[in-house]
Amino acid sequence: MVDNVSIAGNVLVLGRRATLTHVSARGIAISGASKVSVSYAQIRDSAEDGIHVTSDRGPVSDVVLAYNYVHAPDVPYDAHYDGTQVRGAERLVISCSTYDLGVWKPQYNAAIYLENANGGVRDVRIADNWINGGGYALMLDGDRVLLDGNTFGDDAHWGLCEAKASFTRGQAPRMRANVDARGRALTPCGA
Repeated sequence: MVDNVSIAGNVLVLGRRATLTHVSARGIAISGASKVSVSYAQIRDSAEDGIHVTSDRGPVSDVVLAYNYVHAPDVPYDAHYDGTQVRGAERLVISCSTYDLGVWKPQYNAAIYLENANGGVRDVRIADNWINGGGYALMLDGDRVLLDGNTFGDDAHWGLCEAKASFTRGQAPRMRANVDARGRALTPCGA
């Protein structure tokens, strides 16, 4: 367990059963790990992804990202930034967090990006978050994804959601109770 620390750089989580809470850092990476919880973290001034989850060193599973504040990226002009990028994971929850990229810059890809890489992304719940900014607020590709009770800000440049190939082949995310910043109901990834 890592609790109540401020780190000038990035954190890398490997292995099993890791808990990070009340951590301040430029970024957090979870690689080849399982049963990981990151809560009440403040991620800011990131030159790379705020939170990066990847199965590049082995499968990632059972990850909970909750009550985090991912904001104020500081990305070089030739890079791209995601608030959270997921490249292979199973059983992932992103909840009760604030993703505020702010006004769009060309380096901003998405607030949350689920990418069909490193074995794919399955069984994801994105719920009760404030999601603002990016080229798209969400870029999604995976199986069994639920968007539930999220509020979307106005700063996404191209739109709220870009649903990737697997969604267009019949794997569309389930959506319920999502709203815009004024509380109006919306369907972020289309009908």
